[in-house]
Amino acid sequence: MQASLDMRTLSITRQNAGTPLIVGKTVDFTLNPEGPLRFQDLDGHLLATYTFSFTIGVTADPPTVVSTTPSHGETDVSADLETVSITFSRPMKAGYSISSNFPGYTASWSEQTTITLLRDDLAFPLSPGVTYFFTLNRDGATSFQDLSGVPLQAYTFDFTVKPNYQLLEISANPD
Repeated sequence: MQASLDMRTLSITRQNAGTPLIVGKTVDFTLNPEGPLRFQDLDGHLLATYTFSFTIGVTADPPTVVSTTPSHGETDVSADLETVSITFSRPMKAGYSISSNFPGYTASWSEQTTITLLRDDLAFPLSPGVTYFFTLNRDGATSFQDLSGVPLQAYTFDFTVKPNYQLLEISANPD
């Protein structure tokens, strides 16, 4: 902490200033809590306890998801699907945070704008009729972020594997 020359302004510097603050996190301050070290005026009178808070935000527009393959809401996806890809509006850092019911996969980046999820075990097809969902940066995670550190806002998409049955049309028998 450092006070101004006129003793009217107090500057507080974080000890871990090199570590980014978490977007959406609320920071609370209490000045003059109970204890031996408290603020006082020049006459020695203790100042009243004062509490304030602020929420960490970003000033830049966040990146967005431009497209997914398969497309969001698609309902006739092949059970033999090998990859899922997600393309962003601008180059991204290499990290990622995905919550999903999709089977195990390996992620790889292309041109820093598209992440591809390759299924680990292609011997077993996807389950027919199942809807697979993907949530990026769920619950305040910030792993998906552009090169300047602006995180993607939580984004969810899904697709459904086509059922393994066919409807057959049987001609009516008038008898």
